[in-house]
Amino acid sequence: MDLGRSCITLGQKGRPALLFLHGFMGCKEDWLETASFFKENYFCLLPDLPGHGAAPFFANMDIPSLARALVSLLDARGYEQAVVCGYSMGGRLALSCRAQNPSLFRAMILESALPGIPGKKERNQRLEQDRRTARRLGEEETADFLDSWYALPLFKGIKETPAYTAMIRRRLAGAPGGWARALQVFSSGLQEDHGEWLSRPDIPVLYLVGEWDEKYRMLAEGLRNGTRSALEVDIMASCSHNTHLMCREQFCHRVDRFLRKYKKMLN
Repeated sequence: MDLGRSCITLGQKGRPALLFLHGFMGCKEDWLETASFFKENYFCLLPDLPGHGAAPFFANMDIPSLARALVSLLDARGYEQAVVCGYSMGGRLALSCRAQNPSLFRAMILESALPGIPGKKERNQRLEQDRRTARRLGEEETADFLDSWYALPLFKGIKETPAYTAMIRRRLAGAPGGWARALQVFSSGLQEDHGEWLSRPDIPVLYLVGEWDEKYRMLAEGLRNGTRSALEVDIMASCSHNTHLMCREQFCHRVDRFLRKYKKMLN
């Protein structure tokens, strides 16, 4: 699997690598404006994840093969490690790939990313929910599915965001069949629970959520309790699940502050 065939890069090689992983139904272009903020100081890599954008969903896809693909993506550009910035599904996959290859990332920025589901019963329920959603993708018109998806409470306010219309145009150009396959294989119902590691990470982690996203705000508040030097938690104002779309400037400045704190370690 070659993620490099569908990857945008910004900035100059030799600077620290900053890898952006988009969310479910997303694509590399979702990160373009955000990555542009960082291109003067970082070599930014924006790949399409399997089943999204221009990246096909390969047979026998799983987390270990995705982790190997990320290693190959970095290696082809002369890097052994990167800082990863993952949104939602992209953040979940980053956590899973880090577990497969603990030396892959030097630091992590996780935006609205579920670290895992502890109980077996709850994981099975989530897996069945994702399978139902995958079936809907094959049965409904894409525009109708997107309209109902972004009406969910965790996306409160997103439809009123100026960048929403352009995001929907990108979604309409996507491949629902690929999304459906990715949703089932990368379901959080199949994902290992990384919550314990995230509460005491061995690398710097910034965990960002929006205040209007009640589920993830509560998760973030739980992580923020106590003193954990390698973990920073921030609940961003006036946004919900997709903080980098709804409050891009606030998101960029918060991430930049985190990266500057660890500048010596990352160079």
